[in-house]
Amino acid sequence: MQIDAGVNASQLTQAMSSVNQVKSNSLDSNSNAQRSSASSVERLDFNNMTREEMRTWINNEIKSGQMDLDDSSALMAMTMKMPVAGGGEVAVESDTERFDFVQKAFEGMDAALSRHDQAGYERLSMAVQTMQQAQGGISSLDIHV
Repeated sequence: MQIDAGVNASQLTQAMSSVNQVKSNSLDSNSNAQRSSASSVERLDFNNMTREEMRTWINNEIKSGQMDLDDSSALMAMTMKMPVAGGGEVAVESDTERFDFVQKAFEGMDAALSRHDQAGYERLSMAVQTMQQAQGGISSLDIHV
């Protein structure tokens, strides 16, 4: 059974509880059976994330209705990587570099202030608040029974 980031934290908690109950019942009723199970939980860390991880999280938030497109624009813009020499955006799938997106947002806020861009500052400020609220939350859950 696999549960991925399209669900909220309470749904994940319920799913984990259900899986643990099934595992417990299964082991109690068949103690001689050899079973292997594994689970992994990945937590959101906006201070150490690839562009692809950030885009995946943003897209999942939009799909689940937790974020609208307007709110995602500043976050999505931070995932773009354009070479100075030109040639278009570097594909996220091939880029394993990790970024501190919170720091990038703060730097963008400073730049917006220096340009007297109040709207840009506010968008980035909302992006920081969004990341701070989600920081440490579950980004993915993979359970094998």
